[in-house]
Formats: sequence, C-alpha cells, structure tokens
Amino acid sequence: MHWFVGWDVGGWNCDRNRNSRDALAVLSRQDDRLTACGEIFRGNIRQQINEFDTLVEIINERCETEIIADDSITLAIDTPLGMSNALVALLTGGPIPDTIPPSYSENPYLFRHTEQWLFENEYSPLSAIKDMIGSQSTKAMHLLRKLGLRTSAEQCGVWRRGTVTAIEAYPTTCKRSQRMTQLFTSLNLELMEQDKTDAVYCALVAYVFATERDSLVAPQGNPSPSEGWIWIPVDAFNHPA
Repeated sequence: MHWFVGWDVGGWNCDRNRNSRDALAVLSRQDDRLTACGEIFRGNIRQQINEFDTLVEIINERCETEIIADDSITLAIDTPLGMSNALVALLTGGPIPDTIPPSYSENPYLFRHTEQWLFENEYSPLSAIKDMIGSQSTKAMHLLRKLGLRTSAEQCGVWRRGTVTAIEAYPTTCKRSQRMTQLFTSLNLELMEQDKTDAVYCALVAYVFATERDSLVAPQGNPSPSEGWIWIPVDAFNHPA
C-alpha cells in the first residue's frame, strides 16, 4: 500500500497559537480513486515526534489511520527543509560573500537557491530567517534527522530511508495549478481550516510526485542538496492568482 501524506507544519509550541498549527492529511488510491483517509488532524505533533521513532506511529496516532510498517509513504512538507549554504557558512566560520545584494530576495542569508528561483518566477516564498518560520523549519528538519532520512546530490530535494520519502511543498502554488485544483475538488472535502487545506494540498503534491513527477518542476540551476528544493506544479506558472 502506498500512502500520500501532507504536513502543514506548526511551530514547536503551536498549541498556543490559535491561527497556525500542525495539520496532517493522508491520501491513498482505492478502487482507482484518490481518497482522503482517517481524520485530517489539526493540533501539535511535538509530543508524537518526541515519543515515537517511526513516521507510521506518528501518522496513525494523529490521523487514526492503519498504516503498517512496510507500507510506502511519500510525505510532502510545507516548510523549509534546509538552510542556505551562505547562512550555514556564516554560522560555522566558513567563507562569507564579498557583498550582499540590495534586493532582499537575492540575499543569500535569507533565501535558498530554490526560493530565489521562485522570486524570479512570480512567487514570493517565506524566509526561515526573515519571516520567523524557523520554529517550523527546525521542527521538520528535526523529524527528518530523527527518522534517518537523507538526501544526496543524485536526489536533490528528496529525503529517503527505506519505504519513506519526504519532499518540500508550497501549497500556495497549488491553488494556481489546474491539475492540483482538479485533484483537490475530486476529494469532495468539506470546508476546512487553512492549515488542513494546506495539508491536503501537500498530500496531493506527494501523490503527484510519486505517480506523475514530470508534472512538478525538477531542481533547476544545480541547487545544493543540503539546501533542498521546493516541488512546484509545472502548471502553477503563468496563471493568474
């Protein structure tokens, strides 16, 4: 069985935040139809991250699903899964740039290659530094490290271990994608909080990544594997907002 999971990440203490919390959504293909499974969870999964050693346990606990250990899981996560090489070098005593560009979108400390590429192509992604989503980013990075998922130059933007694959998604772009909109509509879900909606869109990115990857923009311009890559629907460009 292959499961497609979306995680809209809340901060470490998002249970104190009324507007932004963790959300998890699980999809599977049953009887040739994509279906939402279990409960779409909204809350904080910090406790589960601390208590459990597998992604299966975390998802089953919060989404009331019955995923088993050998099942395949593709997980799409809405938060930066890496920091820029320039920022890492700054923090660890490495070389620094001779100059910093006046445009904040080109600042190598604030934005990774994948985010700078998005700025060049109609979007304005958030920065883990400038926009205070470092809590969310470290939460997701911590979980990937705990689960032992790794990336490499051969699979930039993809973290893998065993039957689990994780990627980075950007739900805002999905809402300008005809393909993603059609898939979302086909699920026939009731109106949900924004966190849950974004988690479903992330799960759809996981599904498309696993089944029709050419529908997503592959890494452009040789980004660093440690920085990662945001997987965006190809048809999310050149469409009105």
